[in-house]
Amino acid sequence: MSPLPPAFSSLSDPTPASLTSQRTDSSPSPSPNPDLSAFTRIFSDPYIRRLIFKDIHPKSLAPIVRTCKLFLLGGSEALYRDFGYESYNKIIKRCEDKERLRLYFDAVRTVDLSHLTRTIQIAKWPSILSSFPNALSIKRYTDILYRRRNSTSSLHQVETQESSAQDEGVYQYTFSYQFAERLLPDINTMDPVGGRRVGIPKKCGKRSNGSR
Repeated sequence: MSPLPPAFSSLSDPTPASLTSQRTDSSPSPSPNPDLSAFTRIFSDPYIRRLIFKDIHPKSLAPIVRTCKLFLLGGSEALYRDFGYESYNKIIKRCEDKERLRLYFDAVRTVDLSHLTRTIQIAKWPSILSSFPNALSIKRYTDILYRRRNSTSSLHQVETQESSAQDEGVYQYTFSYQFAERLLPDINTMDPVGGRRVGIPKKCGKRSNGSR
């Protein structure tokens, strides 16, 4: 993950400096800029914005996101979509701007635990996801916990949740993992070794992928 982009002077201004350089204080009521309008429409569309930023190398994104708020949004979506959880504490300490920190974490779709030096129990994974409101999954190598919002849960429930204990009625979880299979005397009968994986919360559904 590339370094955090430093703060820039105007987080609220969605336009890049190149499009505002021709403005002057002496102009009482400048006419609408058609180029600026087109720029705003393009970069305000999440789908188009993702197509633009997804192929930019992370090292090139850091200077780009300092240009304007829409670039910050698009760059954050590309940088933090797949988030290595080993960087979590570093970001919390370095980013003092709560609005920007929320923007980073809102952009996360997958939390990756694979590069942690310690193993976090699967039962604690939903609690980790609670810091990332739009995340759909959390994984460690081939073990993946999927999260989806219950269709019956209200928006008020989601906005007011404070802990993983409260979101049990808001989200459903499905755990996916790979397991080995062994041949029994009857080669047409396969028996999964170990049954249900140890440590998987009972509230989680199971999606196992066998390997022969």
